[in-house]
Parts: sequence; C-alpha cells; structure tokens
Amino acid sequence: MKRFLLILMAFLIAAMLATGCNKDASSKPTEELDPDAAVTIKVGIWAKDSDAAGLQAWENYKNVMAENYPNITMVPEPYSYSADTFIPMAVSGTAPNIFLCPFTEPNRLITNNFVADVTSLAERYGFKDGMVKEMLEVGMMDGKIYGIPRGGYALSLFINMDLFKQAGLVDSEGLPIYPKTFDELAETAKTIKQKTGKSGFALPSRDRQGGWQFSNIAWNFGAKLQYQDESGKWKNGLNSDGAVAALQYYKKLKWEYDVLPADSLINYEKLYQLFGTGEVGMIIAGSDSFSRPVSSYGMNKDSIAVAPIPAGPGGQYSLLGGNMFMFSHNSTPNQLEACFKLLKVIGMTPDVNDDMLKSIEEDILVRLQNNIPVGPQSLNVWSNSERVNAEQKIYDKYTNVNMKLFQPFYDVVNKTLKAEEPYYCQDMYSALDNAIQECLTNKDADPKAQLDKAAKDFQQFLDQV
Repeated sequence: MKRFLLILMAFLIAAMLATGCNKDASSKPTEELDPDAAVTIKVGIWAKDSDAAGLQAWENYKNVMAENYPNITMVPEPYSYSADTFIPMAVSGTAPNIFLCPFTEPNRLITNNFVADVTSLAERYGFKDGMVKEMLEVGMMDGKIYGIPRGGYALSLFINMDLFKQAGLVDSEGLPIYPKTFDELAETAKTIKQKTGKSGFALPSRDRQGGWQFSNIAWNFGAKLQYQDESGKWKNGLNSDGAVAALQYYKKLKWEYDVLPADSLINYEKLYQLFGTGEVGMIIAGSDSFSRPVSSYGMNKDSIAVAPIPAGPGGQYSLLGGNMFMFSHNSTPNQLEACFKLLKVIGMTPDVNDDMLKSIEEDILVRLQNNIPVGPQSLNVWSNSERVNAEQKIYDKYTNVNMKLFQPFYDVVNKTLKAEEPYYCQDMYSALDNAIQECLTNKDADPKAQLDKAAKDFQQFLDQV
C-alpha cells in the first residue's frame, strides 16, 4: 500500500508539473525542416554496455548512418523505459529523441503531450499503410500517429525440456506433453517437483511484472479488470470473481501443491535466471524472448520449448504486448527526420529493399556470432506480405533450433491474442503486485481481501488522473 501511494503521489506531482509546461512543450517547433542540416539526436534505443551482440549491431548501424547521412550525429543514451523515470525527463525536456516504451504507455504519454506527432513522417516513410492496423493503433490518438510499433509478443509457456524429460513428460517423438489447462499445469508442476526435486513453475511478483502476468491468468479465469461506466469513467474489476479465483490459484500453487520457488518475491529477470539455470520447469514469458535464457544464463538452445498459455474456466487468452518507438515532444523537425532515417537503417521499414534485407541478415549473423539462437520471431508488425515473406526467408536460412518445439504456440496464438488493459495499465500492475506478494508470503492471507484493497487503491488513482 505504502509503495503504491508513493508512486501515485510521484505521478500526480509530475502530472501537475507537466500541466504547467506542456502547452509550450507540445507546440510545434518553429524550425523548418532541412533534411541536409547538421543535426544531433539522443538515441535511447542504443544497446547497453552489457549487451555485446547489441553493441556490435549498433556499431554497424553507426557506420551506415555516417556513410549515408554524414549530417546526423548520434549520441548514445541507452534507456530502459519506466514511467517513474521518463515522466521527469519529459517534463524537463531531457528525454531521448527516440526511445522504446511498452504498449501499455502510449495513452499516458500522448495524453500528457510528452511525445511528438509523427503522422506526416509515418505517412511519408510508408508506416501508416504498411503496418498491422491493430498494432499501429496502439500508438495513435484522434487519428494522429505518435509511435511506430517495433514488434509484438504474446505471453506463452516456456518449457525446460531437460526437466520435462527427467520427469517423463515427453511423447514418443521427444516433444513435451505440455499442460493445456491450469489444472493440468498444477499437476505437471507437481510431477516435475516430485521427479526432479526442482520447482515445477515460477511466477514474478515484483516490479509490476507480477501484475502483468497475473492479468493474463485472471482473464483466463474470467476476470474483467478494466471497463468504462455509462459516463465514460474508468472503473476496475481487480476484485472481480475471476481475479479472486486466479489469486486463489496462486495460493494453491504455493501452499498446497508446493511447486513454486522458496523465494516468492522475484522479478522477471530472476525468473529467466531460474529457468535458464535449470531450477524451474515452466515459466510464463514473452514469445519473443526465447533466446534470453540462452544468451544470459547459458541454457542449451535445444532445451527450450514454447507452448500456449493454458486455458482456464474463463477461456484461453494470450496477452498481446510489445514495444513502440516514440519520440520526445521537444524534438525538432530535423531531429524527427533523423530518427526516421535511423529506423530505416536498422531495418525498420515497410519496404522490401536491399538495405533492409542486409540489415536483418547482419543482425542475425551478429546473433549467431554471440551464440544467440535463431528461430521464432516476434509477432509481425508488417501488413505487407512481401515484406513479411522476405524477412522470414532470411530467418529460415539461419534458423538453428527445432521449430517443432515451438509449433504448438504458433498453431493457436492468433486465436488467443488479447491486448493489455488500455488505461494506466502499469499502475494497475503495481497495485496487483502488492496483493500477489501478500498471498505468496503469508499462508493465511485472504485473496479476496487483498484484491479488495488493490481495487480500492487503484480506483482512487483512476479517480484523480
């Protein structure tokens, strides 16, 4: 509760500050567009120092930019989006010119005039007509475009094939016998624990990541987490019957089945570590991140399989998320133009051309050089089938995993996609974290009471923003 209220107060203060400065900040820059003028851009999408493969790729991008656009100077400012850090930067005008944020955030950033309107650039560079409409609309408001989708993912069930084999959970072809319902997931996790001594399943509960994954499971138990009343005001159903049933399920996994790790207060990175080092049999993770346990924790690439999120009594949904390129509101026309040229250089273009194909292939080769597996891709953002097929052809050339281990996910994912809740979703996740943590650390905690508290806290927040 205390943590949530502190976050709420910080946001409200930032919002009040923004109210005083946004009118000036959101006005169109007076500078006229001159594509050949010398310009400097702060690049928030640059790879971090810890990402060797990413840095190698960015060295290639830097060389291509210098050759093709010598008037553009790029300043690396690697940035991992968080509302807590971005809002103060936006208010002070120090945010990177181009950055990535999750699909949950455009509504907040657009409403507060923290990002630039790039409609004309999106049209001129072909993004408006060349992208999947549902993904492009995540970064739109009132018909204007403020963001360019980088890629989408669906939450999925990651399976440690080594532990599944040890537990006898593979068929005659060596493929996993994966759980199709949440009841089956609990039983599968129990079998793994009994046969291997390792945790059968793990869930995050911190850093808003607990609420993120919980929302998907709650949907599958029948929860309706956000809705608008007749007056258009946003309301929440964090304590709805479906949500309560989902949190009761969490408690059963912890206290009845005893299949979760001893430490229940873990974040998403710890989740990958446990999975990648063979300490847990199953986790829920983004379908686009199957290589992460390999690259970060040395897991064998052939030890990973990906299956759909299990179905629950409320249906089968896979949370659709992703990242969006967005652009700081105080960027000049020349800076915005430079950012779109950069997108072209890194292969983010709807057109099929030699430069795009070369960029994609070079990225794949860098991944292979750094022992990062090549196989399943993010959910495609391109509506142009020629563009999709051209990219897939390159991936097919270098794929080095057994795609049969991923096929069950791809067989159903397009039928199960459900976008993240639309309104201040990250703040909703924060409120849910508190309830999840209490139920995973206190055997006597009441899921209904904890979610009543979360619903009350989050509604107070919604009523004030």
